[in-house]
Amino acid sequence: MLTERGIEINCRDWVKISPFSLDRTGTELADGTGALIIEPYDIAKDKDSFIYSTIEGGGINSDAYNPTSPEPSGNALLKSMRDAIKMANISADKIQYINSHGSGTKLNDIIETNVIKNVFGLNAYNLFVNSSKFIIGHNLGASGIVEVVITIMQMRKGIIHPTANFTELDSLCDLNYCFDEAASCQIEYAISNSIGFGGINVCVILKSGGLNN
Repeated sequence: MLTERGIEINCRDWVKISPFSLDRTGTELADGTGALIIEPYDIAKDKDSFIYSTIEGGGINSDAYNPTSPEPSGNALLKSMRDAIKMANISADKIQYINSHGSGTKLNDIIETNVIKNVFGLNAYNLFVNSSKFIIGHNLGASGIVEVVITIMQMRKGIIHPTANFTELDSLCDLNYCFDEAASCQIEYAISNSIGFGGINVCVILKSGGLNN
């Protein structure tokens, strides 16, 4: 569970998703959703709103490949990430952390890993990457909002939660997925990725801080 006071990982016993691990066997469905209050920066400034994060960029593309399986090239996610970085008007090396889709399926995890390498080059190995789905499972259409909330809370606390249930390294998934323990990191820019059913691929870039943090 993630709370405003800190981050505690409270994984329900039945959630056994193992994102990016060699013997991962797939995802598990879950209930839950999240909510954000989003308003223009100038309005938030005038109201003296407490700003947890700002949305700097976004990208959305569809591969229209299969109702449940992603297109193997990952081109839709690749374009979404590049579009988000372009909209944010920052260089890719400004990104420090990626909250991945990380569904624990054989195909998804490899595709996302390859896309991250394609977008960031050798700097991909310097990024913190984790998956939040091991905490509560896969929320289907609500996964994106839940994981954006989790990403913002991690940025606010300077803690990147581990990707739990790791058992064995997969040579095709060789990035820093924070398997061992939580990492401390002051994150300025982060990405949250979602690979949805029906081929919808979404990337959101978040920036920490604001007027009154």
